[in-house]
Amino acid sequence: MASYWTRKDDQSGELTTVKPWEEILGHGDRNVPHLRYHVVCGVVEQDGRFLCMQKGQTKYAYTTDKWEFPGGKVKSGESPERALHRELQEEMDYDVKVGDFLGEVTHTYPDFTISMQAFFCSAVSHELHCKEHQSFRWCSVEEMDELDWCEADKAIVGMLKKNMCRV
Repeated sequence: MASYWTRKDDQSGELTTVKPWEEILGHGDRNVPHLRYHVVCGVVEQDGRFLCMQKGQTKYAYTTDKWEFPGGKVKSGESPERALHRELQEEMDYDVKVGDFLGEVTHTYPDFTISMQAFFCSAVSHELHCKEHQSFRWCSVEEMDELDWCEADKAIVGMLKKNMCRV
């Protein structure tokens, strides 16, 4: 018999539907720890458009070929800003100036949970190389709706839209 639980939605505060442990953990064993990652992403703006990266094949079907903002994991003892600068250098040979904090989202995927901090960034270099992504696009906020985003990044798109409405 499966164990069930509820959780409060981070955005609305409402309780989500009751879900079995197998769906949340992705393996059906409550004794195996659920992986948690602290990650950062850059909302890189250039000429009114934002850098959007398309993932390639991943080990998870729910992230394969999805779009995301560039970034990655924060190492122990590393500031989020430093991690973001390092990750963009490693993944794309891309130099940015990390700017203001946009927001943070926590999202639980079937196999792991991420806590993602998003920062506005401006390009220092204008050429990038896709080392870990299959492609990239520069999109207006409106064009972002055409992309199939990773679930966590959808919340960042929403934050960006709200922020742009204030300008």
